[in-house]
Amino acid sequence: MKDYIERFHNLAVSEKRNFLKFIFEFGEKRVFRHDKNIKMLFKFPLGKISLWWFSRIAEKPTVKSDFYSNLISFLISEKVETKQRNLKGYLKETPYYYFFDGVRYLFYLVIKSFYARLFIKKFSERGKKLSTMDYIVVSYFPLIDEKKAQKGIFENRYIPSFHRALEKQRKGRYAHICLPVFIGNHGFKSSVNLINKFSENQSLFLVEEFFKPVHSILLFVYYFYFFTLFILNKNKIRKEMVYKYDSRGYDVWPIFKNDFYYSFCGVRLIASLYYILIFKEIISHVKKECKILCICEMQWWEKALYFYAKEKGIMTIGYQHTTLSELWLDYFNDAREIIEEKGVETCPLPDYIATVGEFTRNHLTNWGWPEGRVFVWGGLRFDALKDHRQINSDWQEKENYIVCAFSISYSESTNLLIFLMEAFKKNNGYKILLKSHPLLPIQDLTRTLNIEVNSKIFEFTDTPLDKIMPKAKGMIVTESSSSFYAIANGCPVIVPRFRNMLDLNPLSYISDIPLYVYSPQELRDICYKIITAQDSPISIEKCHKFLDNYLYFPNPEEEYLEKIDSLKNYCKEGIT
Repeated sequence: MKDYIERFHNLAVSEKRNFLKFIFEFGEKRVFRHDKNIKMLFKFPLGKISLWWFSRIAEKPTVKSDFYSNLISFLISEKVETKQRNLKGYLKETPYYYFFDGVRYLFYLVIKSFYARLFIKKFSERGKKLSTMDYIVVSYFPLIDEKKAQKGIFENRYIPSFHRALEKQRKGRYAHICLPVFIGNHGFKSSVNLINKFSENQSLFLVEEFFKPVHSILLFVYYFYFFTLFILNKNKIRKEMVYKYDSRGYDVWPIFKNDFYYSFCGVRLIASLYYILIFKEIISHVKKECKILCICEMQWWEKALYFYAKEKGIMTIGYQHTTLSELWLDYFNDAREIIEEKGVETCPLPDYIATVGEFTRNHLTNWGWPEGRVFVWGGLRFDALKDHRQINSDWQEKENYIVCAFSISYSESTNLLIFLMEAFKKNNGYKILLKSHPLLPIQDLTRTLNIEVNSKIFEFTDTPLDKIMPKAKGMIVTESSSSFYAIANGCPVIVPRFRNMLDLNPLSYISDIPLYVYSPQELRDICYKIITAQDSPISIEKCHKFLDNYLYFPNPEEEYLEKIDSLKNYCKEGIT
């Protein structure tokens, strides 16, 4: 089993460039009359943007979709692993199931938007101010500083240093466009209430506020249009899904089929159309001289913002707020996609990418980004690690517990939870602290999976990582930037590797810091060795050097704003 898993992970990395090439060239395939390619086939009516760029296939989100891991598994075994399905399971693999699921989501978006328009106060008055702003920040909400929120002050938890600089030097000249997410006790109703509260002193908007009644009609019309377009051309698209590997061509439609249905028949199609309409409306309120900073995860919804901003000549900066895994393929493009032309066949991308440090800047330029469009900004989200060399990581002062940090990925967190339950059936005299991702509570996952957690071995914790890692002796983690808090505190990072699942840990493939385990028994054994070790099993200096290279922290904080102020418009001829 271990040999197979290692082979799987090695191939996942070595095949990356060929896969990016495949995705780019598939968009170029001619499947329509008049010699139109797939990108042109899904061109948005009366616009120069293609729905192809909003699909999961073009986005390549390895955290949300398993098509790349399934492809690698297929290339090794030459068969698609299938699960036994009942009638309901088969129905879920038809485009019509996705269509009706999309209709349900359409009503959800419309109702949510009308709720926001109805209960968020003074939109017209606040909307007029948007046209006067010099800076607009687009991010998730409500990822906020809770203590300041109690005083009616909004501070974005992803970019606190930049937010403070804006508030100090550009007060009244910046605004936030917020994408609500369900986090902790905050649902959509809570987000609406918070916007009303914060808007008394600051300029904040939910994206839903820009939804108009006419958008409801357009959503219905466009949804039926693109669904019909896909159904009529499905067989032609299917025939083109041939992946070339080792001098052979493989039919990979079964691997990508459900993602095509999701993207062009279901929820993703509705959401794409929604954000195209919303961001077109938002950009119409923004002056040309404004600079827009958007949380950069290379997600599909970002592309609507980048496209309409570029059409109006507004500068966009995608800020990388977290770590970058080698196999987060949504961050990577075939170099031919990163061009500066406008039009349907161009992938909408930010004018600039602001990175957390030197490593990610170099990594992105090595993968095709022009050096002039990528710059080191700083590790705003990692403020707690700014003085990582001053952290007391004395092994003798640590306590007998190991932290398990979970991922935002449901499937990965599920596998990790089952792995843990198998590894730690008995009390070995130390605790395993279960730390949830903010958007995926592990308590909910245990109830969903009907898993009984032994409180003598495991303990759920909401304590911030910078508070619990100084005393911890190690961390079990897969896909999570939590790994950086572990090594900053001198803790070994243990990465379980699963069969036919990608290793998305940000330390993997770029360092020799992680300790890999391939079975519950290996995990149990390595944790015991760490807990009973007399000295730290890892080189603290190596960890500090890694963090120094990966994360940059400006001093003073005003440098965050100075770098944005210094950016010039990037056009076809270069920087002007």
